Amino acid sequence: MTKVHSAIIMSVVVFAKVIFLTTILYIYVLSLIDKIYWVKTMKKFSIISFGIVIFACVTLFLLLPILGGKHPIYSGKALSKEAQSLVDAAFKDLPEEWLDYHVHVVGMGTEDLFVNPKMQSLWNPYQYYRYLVYLRASGITDISKANEQYIARLKALRAQFPKPGKMHLLAFDKFYERNGDANIDETEFYVSNDYVYKLAQRDPSLFVPVISVHPYRKDALEAIKAWHQKGVRFIKWLPNAMGMDPMDENLEAFYRLVKDLDMVILTHVGEEIAVDAEAHQAYGNPLRWRNALSIGTKVIFAHAGSLGTCEDFESRDSSGVSPEVDCFDLTVRLLKEDKYRNNLFADISSITSFNRKEKVIETLVSGEDLQTRLVNGSDYPIPAINAMVSTYQLVSRGFISQEQAKYLKEIYYYNPLIFDFVLKRTLSSPQSAKNFDVKIFLNHEAL
Repeated sequence: MTKVHSAIIMSVVVFAKVIFLTTILYIYVLSLIDKIYWVKTMKKFSIISFGIVIFACVTLFLLLPILGGKHPIYSGKALSKEAQSLVDAAFKDLPEEWLDYHVHVVGMGTEDLFVNPKMQSLWNPYQYYRYLVYLRASGITDISKANEQYIARLKALRAQFPKPGKMHLLAFDKFYERNGDANIDETEFYVSNDYVYKLAQRDPSLFVPVISVHPYRKDALEAIKAWHQKGVRFIKWLPNAMGMDPMDENLEAFYRLVKDLDMVILTHVGEEIAVDAEAHQAYGNPLRWRNALSIGTKVIFAHAGSLGTCEDFESRDSSGVSPEVDCFDLTVRLLKEDKYRNNLFADISSITSFNRKEKVIETLVSGEDLQTRLVNGSDYPIPAINAMVSTYQLVSRGFISQEQAKYLKEIYYYNPLIFDFVLKRTLSSPQSAKNFDVKIFLNHEAL
């Protein structure tokens, strides 16, 4: 969900809560003053309060299919000729199988899969509603079969692609304190390395396993070595939500090991809003990766750091204060430094989202040198959330035409993963008329 949609939901939830609690307080005060008047007033205000709460619930329920999207596995209805032409054009010049470097796996109810109970509780209405949106976007209709349905849907979406390709399935480690202890309360969700590895072993033509090893774990170095021996090369981090500081000097041994084993860290940079991360948003600053990059560790910046602002602590004004700048600008700064040419990359997941600035697509698609450092990523299930991409906005910014938007919407309802792929292959800069190079959607030779 975008900040706009999140704000709408929060406003409805808070409004209902305030009215409900105010009503209870008012009735209690009246009960102390006048018993008879209290009874009459209680009935009147109880009805009003109950009505407002019901209205808020109905509003959120009606918004759910708009925000979460519709289940995309339909009865096999074919695309229109025009929509199919867009799909054909997007895949026509692929010389080999496509690759998606950024696909999330979620689940619950086993030792390998965990979703924080606070997300599943009505006592936390915002988090609970966000949880419902994710369930809908993931095509989950039966919680008791959530794990199976999630993977089955992912395979079904993949099966509809006109050409073969692989998805990097991301594990997601727990939140760890600096002393090496796991903090379950701060862990939004957890996906074990074993789980994604087994999925990839079962379907090696579809999936590539990406482990997640928190560097504060007491067994972090041993875990990296063990997974490397199994042939795993990619590691997933989300510092804002997992609680690791990429600039921590104690991580040097970790970074050197990753470099020596020729492994790659796929890390979130920029602001994080998909999961709760407010306490550690500063850890998403791209500049905090200079230590790792200087060592030579290979790093992929997820989303190209395209959301939020970060402190530019490498710059100071006359009073010694560091300015707040777009995290994306800091990502581009690092990408343009020649010393990181062989070990810093960025994926283009979520850059078409409603809450990204216009300059993100324009800068990346127009920069020929930058394009050589980019890889494709969908950030699934985010593209399946209907509210995340506004084709109207993309038309107004000149990245796609009105006609293309019409048929891209049709493709979204057919298959949101194909929609994400075709959109990125279709859009072009209104200034330079350039598109994303086909190589971005393939296996990067440096990775």
